[in-house]
Amino acid sequence: MPAPTPGRRRSRRSGLRRVGRAVGAVLVLTGCGGGSGSDFSTQPATDILAATATDMQALTSVRMAGQIQASGQEVGFDLELTTDGDCQGTFELGDGSAQIIASGGHSWMKPDHAFWSQQAGGQAAKIEKLVGDKWVAIPAGSGLTSVCDLDSFLDKVKDRGPGKTSSSTVIGTDTVDGHDAVQVRDTGTGGDTTDGWVATDEPHYLLELEVAGTGGGTVRFSDFDADVTIEPPAASDVADLSSAG
Repeated sequence: MPAPTPGRRRSRRSGLRRVGRAVGAVLVLTGCGGGSGSDFSTQPATDILAATATDMQALTSVRMAGQIQASGQEVGFDLELTTDGDCQGTFELGDGSAQIIASGGHSWMKPDHAFWSQQAGGQAAKIEKLVGDKWVAIPAGSGLTSVCDLDSFLDKVKDRGPGKTSSSTVIGTDTVDGHDAVQVRDTGTGGDTTDGWVATDEPHYLLELEVAGTGGGTVRFSDFDADVTIEPPAASDVADLSSAG
């Protein structure tokens, strides 16, 4: 992200990369799924995961919200994502938060005062004065682009299909946000578990994901295939920091 000094630029970019990597790490773990209907919930975990992957692959948009741990901090997020690679929503990092928009391969953010204070330190006041209430362009290397890539996320779900889920077992049935779901657990080599809940009614969407251990957290999925309109901020609403010293 542009900044008054080269050192400050590296610091703020590092903060954004941490957020991007943290959310990306949760996406990589999405492979636990659920099922559909009373009969479906009794099927083997591999069959449940295969059905989940098929129905999730057909999505064009989804809402993803939750909290994860990253570098000793809790990262919260609430994002609408599309298979075009666009997204919009908010991130919460520590006491700060930022609105996020990604569209057409470009990304912008509008942080609050607490976010700038945490990420920019002694330069926060100067940056806030330059930015005001406008958006700031996010550099491609921040990791946000990959976080907003719904296609990549769906590919990770697909990659956990039959033959790749021998460590997954069906735990039982439950409800998530009023939807009947079947719970499937995957146990990693270190003993950490990843639990997934999938709708037991068709389509068999992944409804919730809970990852235990370091970097773990909980993510919920909703608004499947909802109409999502994501528009980039107008040029006049984006802060020009090119002249910042």
